[in-house]
Amino acid sequence: MPARNKDTLDQVYSLIANEEDARVCTDIPDEACREVPRNFFLILGSNVLTKLGDLLISPKTVLAWLLSAIGAPAGGLAGPDP
Repeated sequence: MPARNKDTLDQVYSLIANEEDARVCTDIPDEACREVPRNFFLILGSNVLTKLGDLLISPKTVLAWLLSAIGAPAGGLAGPDP
């Protein structure tokens, strides 16, 4: 990863994580600790995309959109009240 992108990731991660005195990666070596900000954003992106995928395949979302796209009546199959 280019140094400029790594610096930006580190800055954004430091704003979000706010480690101050307590280091998040005390039990892992320093070379592995340098990968924590990148992994944080990879996991965050993965979770966002997973939730988006779940939303797009949800019948509540897709069927409502599909029925409105074909012009189905909003009231369903019930007829008018007598």
